[in-house]
Amino acid sequence: MVNPFGVPLLNTIILLSRGLMEYREARFSISDGIYGRIFYLSTGFHGLHVLCGGLFLFFNLLRLVKCHFNYNHHLGLEFGILYWHFVDVV
Repeated sequence: MVNPFGVPLLNTIILLSRGLMEYREARFSISDGIYGRIFYLSTGFHGLHVLCGGLFLFFNLLRLVKCHFNYNHHLGLEFGILYWHFVDVV
């Protein structure tokens, strides 16, 4: 069975590392005009949201392993999953 937290966490690591590689290989910088500013602003903002979503999932995975969630106490898990779906759609 595939771990439902493992795949998104792996995707987070891959996406962030590819974003950093793209920044290093870009032939323009943030000071090269409006295109550079918009590119770095939008990709950086998205990368920050992906990082936060990955951290939410990681800490929810730790809490799940330690059995912190039950039928009446699962709101943190639900919010983390909803946030990840929001980042995934955007």
